[in-house]
Amino acid sequence: MEVTSNLEEFGFREIKMAKDLLNAWVEEGLPDGFYSVGVKIAFNKRSGLVFLTNEDHQVAMMDGDKLEMFYYCHQCGAEGFSYEIDWDRESYLCGECCDDHCDEDSGDEDSGSIIKKFIVKDF
Repeated sequence: MEVTSNLEEFGFREIKMAKDLLNAWVEEGLPDGFYSVGVKIAFNKRSGLVFLTNEDHQVAMMDGDKLEMFYYCHQCGAEGFSYEIDWDRESYLCGECCDDHCDEDSGDEDSGSIIKKFIVKDF
């Protein structure tokens, strides 16, 4: 598996990134909407990203000096912070996919193939 929480597999760069995540968590708290159940540090060995994740597969990463939610669109594979992919919090899709698949007039939040779950790719 390409994602690990085993600190033995982290290099010094990744340990420093983990330290920054933990310091931000202590100083700022977790991002709004990030559930605190089963939180752990993870390292994607393929991408080099270090992040917090939880039992709901939500992801929080450092965006500059701030701990922010990081999203993955299960429809198209886009990933990034909310402003990077125009994240739609109701459909759990990026803005582009929501434009294509969200029906504002249906009133049914669970319609179609929209799966309301955060996904950590490769984890």
